[in-house]
Amino acid sequence: LASGTAGPELASSVPDRPTRGNAITDDGATILGWQDDEFGNRFASRWVGGAQEFIVDAAGNNYGEVLGTNSDGSVMWGVSYQYDGTGRGWLYRSGEFLPMGTGGIGRNIQSPVVGATEDGSVAIGIYRDFDQFVQDGWIWTAKKGWMWFSDYLKGQAGKGWSQLIPSAISRDGRYIAGYGINPDGQVQAFVIDFKASGRAQ
Repeated sequence: LASGTAGPELASSVPDRPTRGNAITDDGATILGWQDDEFGNRFASRWVGGAQEFIVDAAGNNYGEVLGTNSDGSVMWGVSYQYDGTGRGWLYRSGEFLPMGTGGIGRNIQSPVVGATEDGSVAIGIYRDFDQFVQDGWIWTAKKGWMWFSDYLKGQAGKGWSQLIPSAISRDGRYIAGYGINPDGQVQAFVIDFKASGRAQ
């Protein structure tokens, strides 16, 4: 898009229902987000040049909502709402959807992926139990799999901290930013440099 010009509208394929763009590729050609159906369910969608298409797996299942992408759209992440009823996060990399985090059928729990590296080898997310008013952070790596973020940091960083929530990760995985309870019992933001404390991998 030329500087100062309006881009294409994110056309809705369902009359009178909303859409939202949550992420965009570096070239501005692809916008990713969701489309509401007539009942208010969200369907993961992308718009290429303003044309909408749904994002589905090999079985035709739609994955709820795209929350972010890498520079060219080959890696995506988000959270699923409908099919399994769990609000479980997902990561798309190397041509496949990988379920992330945890959920609870019949409970108001979500585990969205909130960030990933450029190659999708590391993903971060938040576990939220809205009924119990509890939240915690987690991380997934291609080498180690899924684990709570505080467990991942043991012996590396975050000594004396609790309820560590990662909310952003650099494209190369060197830095993770977020917030948590510091050793003095206060909510505080943090940035971890894994080059100094043990690179995220």
